[in-house]
Amino acid sequence: MDCAGCPTGHTSGTAAEECYGCEPGKYNNAVGSGACTDCAAGKYEVQNSSIACDECPEGKSQVASGQLSCTDCIAGSYNPGTGMSTCVDCPGDTYSEVGATVCNSCVRGYFYSTEGSCIECPASTTCNVDGGSNFSNLGLSYCNEGYMGPLCATCVVPGFFYNPEFRTCDACDGGGKDSQLTSSPPLLLLAFSSC
Repeated sequence: MDCAGCPTGHTSGTAAEECYGCEPGKYNNAVGSGACTDCAAGKYEVQNSSIACDECPEGKSQVASGQLSCTDCIAGSYNPGTGMSTCVDCPGDTYSEVGATVCNSCVRGYFYSTEGSCIECPASTTCNVDGGSNFSNLGLSYCNEGYMGPLCATCVVPGFFYNPEFRTCDACDGGGKDSQLTSSPPLLLLAFSSC
């Protein structure tokens, strides 16, 4: 009786009468191979009898070999490519949510500007959690008590004006004139407040 090699995706033991499909997490891309191979780090396979493994998608990774799935990148890390064994830490003051492909928010104390960088939060704001994003999308949610408006650069209490030099609400001097409110560069807030 002639022996025949097992087809791709299958294997058998020595002098075996049958071929068996490779288990999930393994593959075999050669006819007549005596063993299935573990999927490499950065890859996975959920099917039986596979001839190749799938690459982990963007935002996920797999550090071990022979796996059935990939793991989401943890918050504060990202993975911009496929087939990666590890995720990359977000650089500098940037931050990301779980399963991110980019770092497009910031660590606590910073917010993500429209220019695509992290800027220190003004004193009139509360940025006490990781993941700060653009203020223009957050309304009043990041303003400290007594502040409101875009970039929290408007004073709530009558008789007070926003002092852009110190980023504080200061009492009006009694002159009754309008005060132009600005935020620190590079962002500019055009608003007026009567004292």
